[in-house]
Amino acid sequence: MSQSQNPLESFLHLCSAFIRLNLRTGHDLYRARETRFRLAEDTVTEMNLIDLADQHRYEVTVIRFNRRQESEGGADWAWWFLDVQRRTAVGFRI
Repeated sequence: MSQSQNPLESFLHLCSAFIRLNLRTGHDLYRARETRFRLAEDTVTEMNLIDLADQHRYEVTVIRFNRRQESEGGADWAWWFLDVQRRTAVGFRI
């Protein structure tokens, strides 16, 4: 049997975490709008990063960027999925 060519296959178990964060974020944004409470983008990002770092501490490394670094990179999030065994990596800038 040949090895899969999907470089993200090793990380499929994290999909549920991203789905959960998406649902929670949507719920929080809805609640903020309904109560006319301004929820800052930085707050949402930080809460999601805290959750990922806590729930997946042995799989996810979180490195925070300050506003200057974020503006230089041109993205709010940079994700690197590293598969050490396969010696592959896939990156995303969001």
